[in-house]
Amino acid sequence: MIPSDSIEIRNYRPDNDKAFIYSTWLRNYKHSSYFAKRIKPVIFFAGHHPIVEHLLGKSNSKIFIACPKGDADTILGYLVCEKPEDKNPIVHFIFMKEAFRGMGIGKALFKHAAIDPNKMNFTHWTLLVDDFIRKWPEMIYDPYKL
Repeated sequence: MIPSDSIEIRNYRPDNDKAFIYSTWLRNYKHSSYFAKRIKPVIFFAGHHPIVEHLLGKSNSKIFIACPKGDADTILGYLVCEKPEDKNPIVHFIFMKEAFRGMGIGKALFKHAAIDPNKMNFTHWTLLVDDFIRKWPEMIYDPYKL
């Protein structure tokens, strides 16, 4: 567990963060989702890149970046979500660099975004969600909330 005072959560900076988010989201989803694994890479990347672009560009999208305190340029992980009024939040993607998984950074991102995983929808199911769904069985998978 990383001490909470050693990381900070900041807002998305497109000029600095966009390339990292696109590459990690697309590669991670391609290789760790039941859905995307079955799609030829050329088809997947051509088809899913516009989806990520759409989600990052939505006016109500919230993108939070976890980084070491004092080093805002080093990304440890991120959360892409929406928080519609009077509805459950929608988590589109959460990513953590593999070396930092299981250290509480994901929990810190959810806390910063004020999201209770048991009261959220999510749009991208990866193999890691299999573990999350056991912890938070009320999560709702809805790939159509794009």
